[in-house]
Amino acid sequence: MNDTHDNAIDASNDDLREALIDSALSLLPEIRSMVEEIDDARQLPDRLVDKLSDAGFFRMMVDRELGGFETDPLTAAQVVETLSKASPSVGWVVMIIASTNFWAARTLPDDAVREVFTPGAPVNVGGNLVPHGQAVKAEGGWRVSGQWPLGQWRLAV
Repeated sequence: MNDTHDNAIDASNDDLREALIDSALSLLPEIRSMVEEIDDARQLPDRLVDKLSDAGFFRMMVDRELGGFETDPLTAAQVVETLSKASPSVGWVVMIIASTNFWAARTLPDDAVREVFTPGAPVNVGGNLVPHGQAVKAEGGWRVSGQWPLGQWRLAV
């Protein structure tokens, strides 16, 4: 699961790309009706989070074996861009959770990945990577030191 995959865009991804974009487009009227609520509460309503999760947006870049769509980065960006047309906040949340899920699935130990990303389990990883380190050129390569805290939380939907 932590190995490198080629997520190049090809014809086999066209149907998936179209389905994800269509799903995002279908949510735009509902998202637009919630913009004031989102802005006032400074968070997405649970009912919208459920719909975004059900659409698979949070796991769209996660491997299929882990319940994701294993979509390419361009498709993910197009989904975020589409959702952002109705509410930049919605696009931001989808981008953060989708990318954090992707990186967590690629960097955590395999047993942790299988536990967190059980297909069908309503768990997503959210957080941010805040690098507080330094890379210094050294003989034979680089010496890296510092801390890279990752804020995580589980979002059960």
